[in-house]
Amino acid sequence: MPFSSKQALDMLDSAKRNNRLGHAYFISSPFDEVLKSFGLDTLKWLFPRELKKANHLSDVFHQWVKILSPQSKSQIISVEEIRSLEKFLYLACPKNLLKVAIISPADRMTNQAANAFLKTLEEAPNQTFILLLSTLPQEVLPTILSRCVQMNLLNLDISYQTGFLENFWKKLEKLLAEGNFTLADALSLKESFLACINQKKEKLSLAFDEEKSQSDLDSQWLAQKKEKEDSLLNSAYLNMKEKALEEIACWFVDALRVQEGFSCFDLPQYQESSQAISEYFSSEELFYRLKVIDNLKQQWKTNVQEEFALEVAFLELFSKNDTFV
Repeated sequence: MPFSSKQALDMLDSAKRNNRLGHAYFISSPFDEVLKSFGLDTLKWLFPRELKKANHLSDVFHQWVKILSPQSKSQIISVEEIRSLEKFLYLACPKNLLKVAIISPADRMTNQAANAFLKTLEEAPNQTFILLLSTLPQEVLPTILSRCVQMNLLNLDISYQTGFLENFWKKLEKLLAEGNFTLADALSLKESFLACINQKKEKLSLAFDEEKSQSDLDSQWLAQKKEKEDSLLNSAYLNMKEKALEEIACWFVDALRVQEGFSCFDLPQYQESSQAISEYFSSEELFYRLKVIDNLKQQWKTNVQEEFALEVAFLELFSKNDTFV
C-alpha cells in the first residue's frame, strides 16, 4: 500500500515512541525528488535541532549521519564504499542517539556490494537506523528487500518543476496549439530540451570552478583532487538530467490523471497541455512513454552516446505513427 511522505514519517515516529522502530527501511517511489525529500525529513525528525536549517539532503553534515551516493563516473556504489559505511555503523555513539545511514539510490549498489551488506542488514549494530532509497526497487536484490521494512511513497506535496526547462515547455505548448506534431517537431523538441540541459550544465560547471578558486588558492589542485571534483560534477550533472526527465514524466502522469478525471496535478501550470496530450494518447501509450523515460535514465548511467539516446527517446515520446493527428 502506498503512503504519503507524512504518513510514512508518522509511522516511523509511532514505532519509535513505542520502541518498535526497525533498523532498516527500504523506501521506494517513481520520483527521486520524493525520496530525497523524505530522506531529509527523516533526518530532521531524528535530529531536529542540528538539521533544522538543511534544505537539501546534500546539505546534511552530522557526526552520526552518513549518506552514501554514487560518486564515480560509473554511477555505482562499490563494495569498498559499503565496507566504509559498515565501519561507521559499528562506532559507539551516545545512548540517546542513532547512527543513521542513507543509501541513495540503493539500486546502484553492485551485487558484490549488496551481498556484503546483507549481514549488517540482518544483524545491525545497536543504535542503527538504515534508510535505503530507490526509484527502481526491481533492480535491488530480493535478499536486500527481505531484510528491510518496505514502504512505497506517493508523489504528494512535491514540486517537480526544475525551473530550467521553461523554453522547452514554451516550445511544446506552441506545437500543441498549432496541432501539427510531426517527427521533425519531435526532433525540434529534443534540441530545445538539450539546449536547456547544456545551459544548466554550464552553470553547474561555473559553480564548481568558483568553489575551487575560493577554497584553495595556493595548491594548484593536485591531480587526485581534480579527479574527485570532476567526478562530483559528473554526478551533479547526471542528477540534474534525471530531474529534467522526471519533470517530463510528471507531465505524462498528469495526462493520465486527466483521463481518469482527477483534479490534482504535479505540474498544474501545464494542466492545459496535459489535457491536450491526454487526447492524443491512450493510457497504454502514456504508460509506455513513462517506460521510455525510465529506460533513458538508465542508459544515461552507462557509456551510451548521450545525444543519440535522447533523440531516439524523443522520437518515441513525441510521435505516433509519424504524427499525433
